[in-house]
Amino acid sequence: MKRTILIIIFVFLFTALYPAGFPKLKGRVNDYAEILNSAEESNIELMLEDLENKTSAQVVLLIIQTLDGDTIEDYAIRLTEQKDWKIGQKGLDNGVILLISMKERKLRLEVGYGLEGALTDLKSSYIIRKLIVPSFKKGDFYKGILRGLTTVSGIISKESDISPEELKKFRKKKDDSPGFPFVLFLIIFFFFVLPALSGKKGRGGTFWGGGGSSGGFGGGGFSGGGGSFGGGGASGGW
Repeated sequence: MKRTILIIIFVFLFTALYPAGFPKLKGRVNDYAEILNSAEESNIELMLEDLENKTSAQVVLLIIQTLDGDTIEDYAIRLTEQKDWKIGQKGLDNGVILLISMKERKLRLEVGYGLEGALTDLKSSYIIRKLIVPSFKKGDFYKGILRGLTTVSGIISKESDISPEELKKFRKKKDDSPGFPFVLFLIIFFFFVLPALSGKKGRGGTFWGGGGSSGGFGGGGFSGGGGSFGGGGASGGW
């Protein structure tokens, strides 16, 4: 009896500390919240496939129901550590993930190392705040996603870009949260500095809680190319 109780306690603690896994990568469009119809998914998928054929860069959309208590930054960087989600080509690190969480009304563009020079943090923030969020606030998720990913694709392929004048105006109007630098410091400390001091691999140690409730989904034919991420990009909400 005592042994059974100990096993139950162990399973409970293990589940709390090591929550359900991340959703499986099933394609360039991964809508686990079911907010897009099949035609909308197909249009986005074809656009992103065309971009990869032209440039080798991989851009992926992931829509989940909830972050389960995680911050979107924490969830996104730990997602990119999963074998399925190493988006972008190995050595080029030319991957981008647009992550959307419906319950928390949060979204993030996570940009691979190799694209941080082209798709800068400022441009990522502009895309989120000026192109995606306004449509999301109106409930038009497809329009916001399409506008955002079309701009991302244009920047990567060098077929279009955000003008310096627009970025300059945006930078002036941007109202960053006062707590952001401190939050950024905590992320850097816990995911890079602390693991380095303890001799462990950085970015997303498994002792942290969270991890999303959307794990256990089936996969598909598309796969990431082994790209790496370092926290570049931007986040927002609607």
